Amino acid sequence: MRPRSLPSPTLLLCLACAAVVAAPLCLHRWLPIQDLPQHLATLRVVHDVHAGAAPAADVYVTHLGSTQYLLFYIVGDLLSYVVDVRTAGLLITTSYMLGTVAALYALLRSLGRDPRLCLLVVPLLTNTQLLIGLLQFVIGIPLMLYGWSLAVETLRAGRRAPAIGLAILSLLVFYSHVVVFGVFGIGLAILAPWRSLRHLIRYWLPLVPAGIAVVYWAFFTASGDFVRSAITSGTENKDLWPFWGSCRAMYELAFDTYRDSADEKLFAMFVVTAVSLTVLARRGSGRPVVSTARWLLIPLACAVMYFRSEGTNGFLGHIRDRFVLLGVVTLLPTFRMPRGLLGHLGTAAMVVISGLTAETFQWHLSHFEREDVGDFDAALEHLPTGHRVAGLIFQSEAKYFAQNPFLHYASYYLVERGGEVNFSFAGY
Repeated sequence: MRPRSLPSPTLLLCLACAAVVAAPLCLHRWLPIQDLPQHLATLRVVHDVHAGAAPAADVYVTHLGSTQYLLFYIVGDLLSYVVDVRTAGLLITTSYMLGTVAALYALLRSLGRDPRLCLLVVPLLTNTQLLIGLLQFVIGIPLMLYGWSLAVETLRAGRRAPAIGLAILSLLVFYSHVVVFGVFGIGLAILAPWRSLRHLIRYWLPLVPAGIAVVYWAFFTASGDFVRSAITSGTENKDLWPFWGSCRAMYELAFDTYRDSADEKLFAMFVVTAVSLTVLARRGSGRPVVSTARWLLIPLACAVMYFRSEGTNGFLGHIRDRFVLLGVVTLLPTFRMPRGLLGHLGTAAMVVISGLTAETFQWHLSHFEREDVGDFDAALEHLPTGHRVAGLIFQSEAKYFAQNPFLHYASYYLVERGGEVNFSFAGY
């Protein structure tokens, strides 16, 4: 593949589709992302401590060695020196959407598949995990995908640049979210050149820094010890669901974002398009770098972990939920794209679905802000600055979104007015 001085028109088209879906996030002040107020409140505390701003700097200290749940706050802290905390969080969230499409595009090219298939992920961007506010988790997805792309390039070319990039990406994935890092590691193991010891050592060498970080976190931090104990505990201590109950819950856990049937219609379009493109593609048209059967081991591993994972354990929540989204996203490289006119028609269909996803997202956000939120700005203005505030959330649900977007809205007081609130992630 020849290096390009400018991005290809196909990549620009794919990024434009992702940007259209991300744009509604920038058009609304109050968003229905459940944990977003907590993340922003914690980010403000972290940034105020580092900037020496009172009262946070007089009350809190930061200790980066106690957890790997860091990437959102480190990047957000750096951005907060240039923009406000809310904008920093918004930039990271929109980067997840554009980054997922760009990273999948790069992965598909590395695997020798048609990169236009990355448009299939666009209707999946507004998923349940995002609306719950699992931001550390979702920002790890594009890092995971691009890390696999660099791993494939390392195997193919043996050049130093992809290996250095893989070393950096593996650390970023680990400090984003441990579940994503686990799936990332499984994918690296599946792609590894096990038939050659020399190639195997060269392949794993860039991952040594991430391995050291994992060992330190797992054996020398309280959070790592808790997670290690949760993983190794017997199944009798876990709330495992029956098989058919797990099957019925898959869509709800990963993609049931709206109260109405709009998300179901978009998901049905996604499934029909993906299957149709694969059926219409000629078999044997192009030789992928990694066989479909081999790559299928990654979504298969996600499926096994979904069925064998618990829902919550102590302060860990939504454990099994995450594997459905990861399984579907990692399944996308197994689809095929027809050539010629059928391929162009398939691309047009995916662009249309992207537009419908953006329009649906915008419609629900508008009605949420206008009808559910109400005059929340006036409520904040009524409160004095820098006090202690307890949030009494009598109704956390909304009319238009299936999650509980108001559960932590009291944390916006800390974001907007300073002071303290009754619940945040500052304990991390």
